[in-house]
Amino acid sequence: AENASAAGSISFAESAKTSGSSPVFRGGNTFIQPDASIRVNLYLQTKEEPVLLDGSMTQFHTQYAPELDEWDAVKLINSGENLGIASNAKTLAIERRPLFRENDTLYYTLSGLKKQRYELELITSKTDISGLESYLEDVYLNKQTLLAPSGKTIVPFDVNNNPASFDRNRFRIIFKTALSPLPVTMTHFSAEPQGKEVVIKWLSENESGIEYYIVEKSSNGIQFNSMSEIAAKNGFANSYQILDKKPFPGYSFYRLKIIHKNGEIQYSETAKVDMPSAVSLFSLQPNPILNGVVNLHFTNQVQGMYYMRLLNINGQVISSKNIFYNGQNNLELFNMKHEPEGMYYLEITKPNGERTLLKVIN
Repeated sequence: AENASAAGSISFAESAKTSGSSPVFRGGNTFIQPDASIRVNLYLQTKEEPVLLDGSMTQFHTQYAPELDEWDAVKLINSGENLGIASNAKTLAIERRPLFRENDTLYYTLSGLKKQRYELELITSKTDISGLESYLEDVYLNKQTLLAPSGKTIVPFDVNNNPASFDRNRFRIIFKTALSPLPVTMTHFSAEPQGKEVVIKWLSENESGIEYYIVEKSSNGIQFNSMSEIAAKNGFANSYQILDKKPFPGYSFYRLKIIHKNGEIQYSETAKVDMPSAVSLFSLQPNPILNGVVNLHFTNQVQGMYYMRLLNINGQVISSKNIFYNGQNNLELFNMKHEPEGMYYLEITKPNGERTLLKVIN
């Protein structure tokens, strides 16, 4: 019997080949290091650290192919939030493409987003190699953010009930020559209670030619006064934070006055804070009044103009006046020496329009 385990061999003669045959095994390709790159990461913003959800990478070189090849990676869609690159009718996780030219555009796709706050982290390397600047365009907000040529740029964004906020084609990057600096863009300006104090925060994008910021404060949202002055850092994206240790009782309003080096002035949106822990009230001291004089005591009331009306028991106006409360003094309001004894009412209209009615015994 033949030994089935014995070594064997097989040979093919040259004459066995047919015309038109080709190599079975592909030769190795040498990877060309990129001249520039852009990585985009999608994060979920939380009260703690942002949570990385997905990401993509684009690399550029003059010898990379514009069409899909073995150096591009098709995106594998997951069950949660997805971020990919739309190219050649595919969604890619990694794309290697020719070096960009004027108005070249990278189109990104988003899917699986929920109604919450996210942020894009854009990490760039040598994107100024062609003498162009790169801008992230938010189609929903109609806003551009200038990206650092080499570095990191953070762009927060919200998803809400508006379908355009979670449109899959909301973001793209375009390369172009900057005609002029973009105006400074304020994002997420906020003021929030922290115990008995208020923390004021803001982010700024495209800072260029900014001299300083003035934090302004108001008790009624109309008349603002300077609270603090902050030097501008200038750059692509910066964060700022200050503390108001003495907010007004009740409502406090905050805004930024942006001073440019060329003298131009801009204002941010207004942030409103309610400090409910502060007890605010009015009291008549003494009551019944003495010597016919109505004295009003303020406790934790905001500065501003107050409108006072003294009414008799039938609701008829006996006297009225506007007074300005400066936050420190008690006020002598009305002299009632010539009014009959009995019950009266003092109606107080605060700067924000709220009314209070006090009983006055003469």
